[in-house]
Amino acid sequence: MHMFFLPRRIVCTVLLFISFYSYGQFIPKSTPTLPSHLQKTYWETALGLQIGGITHIEISPGIGYEPVKNLYTGMGFTYIFYRNNYYSPAWTTHIFGGSLYIRYLLFQKILLQGEYQWLNYDGLDDFTLENIRKTVPGYLAGIGYRQWFSAKKYGDFFLLWNFNATADYPISNPSVRITIGGFFR
Repeated sequence: MHMFFLPRRIVCTVLLFISFYSYGQFIPKSTPTLPSHLQKTYWETALGLQIGGITHIEISPGIGYEPVKNLYTGMGFTYIFYRNNYYSPAWTTHIFGGSLYIRYLLFQKILLQGEYQWLNYDGLDDFTLENIRKTVPGYLAGIGYRQWFSAKKYGDFFLLWNFNATADYPISNPSVRITIGGFFR
């Protein structure tokens, strides 16, 4: 009688292990989708660097939205470290600013952009020759090229012209900008 229970135990143990491995069926989960307004939202960062007689180091993060296909609107913050070594002693300032822009994808990779930018920096007062904080606007327009790295990530190269090119505006014409960005979709 003792031999009768041994095969029964083996069969029960085997069935237990088979059921243990078969209970965890793989059921694919649906991928979560973002709300439609977040799928049209994107981030970007523009970087700039010039080293030499004039040192210009720029970082400009921004966020934007695509209200209709191929039309982009956005805003950004700008920080620029600026040093002019042609003065003695060298003139250094920290430039802060912001921008609002509208961009249109004309062809598959060609962009048109219009931008309003304001920059705040230490400058010389023309009458008193004292250092004061100045805020100057810039009205930029230009053309760009977009290169897609994936379905969500891209890089832009812009050539922008400032139509308010006064002596107070710290960036000369034309302005070259390289931007890296991506959609949240």
